[in-house]
Order: sequence, then structure tokens, then C-alpha cells
Amino acid sequence: MLNFLRSIIAKLAKCFKRKPKITKYSMSSVGDEALMRITVDDGPYEGVVYAYGRVAFEEPDNSIQPLKINFNYDILQYPKNVNLDGFDSIAFEILSDLLTNPRSNGLEPNRRTNPDFIVEE
Repeated sequence: MLNFLRSIIAKLAKCFKRKPKITKYSMSSVGDEALMRITVDDGPYEGVVYAYGRVAFEEPDNSIQPLKINFNYDILQYPKNVNLDGFDSIAFEILSDLLTNPRSNGLEPNRRTNPDFIVEE
């Protein structure tokens, strides 16, 4: 499982030929809630708060095809003046950043609830 996760992260990192400018975002939770809320802090979607649901990785049929990532998310709140058309691309961008740079965003492995997803350093 650990090697599978490392290969997914490596393939995801190769998708970017140059480091893209990442939309600024912050993460929070409410009380004991297990749901991690993500707030977009700049750009056209500033103020949108959402949470990822299911995230799944699909192995490509061959080494030429890119890794497929299927995910869903729920918009929890957003300013009335924000048009959500195209938000999928920002949600993907932030998810990619979380997967490739977890510690730079304050996301630490939770050893109590997710022992299968700990990456040994």
C-alpha cells in the first residue's frame, strides 16, 4: 500500500512540467468534526468553503497514460457574488497540492485515525 501511494504521488508530481502558481487556501475543522474544510483565500473563488468527499486513484492501462484521479466535493458556503462555473479546476489544483506537498500546507498524518496512510520518512 505504501509503495502504491508513493507511485501515485510521483506520477502526480510529473504531471506538472513547471511548478504552477497555486491558489491560496487554508484548512480548518469545526469542533470534533472529522471533515476538513478548505477555504479559498484569493482569486475569483475567494471565500468559497468546501470539503472533499471521496478521492480515488485509477491506475492507467499503460505507462503512457496519465494517472486518473476521481474525486468529489461539497460546497459548504460561498459569497453570493461568486460564480462557481469552473470551480472543478481549482478543487483539482488544491487537491494536487495537498497530495504532493502535504506538510507545506499544515496537513500532518493523523496516526490515530488513518494508520494506513502514514508515509515513513
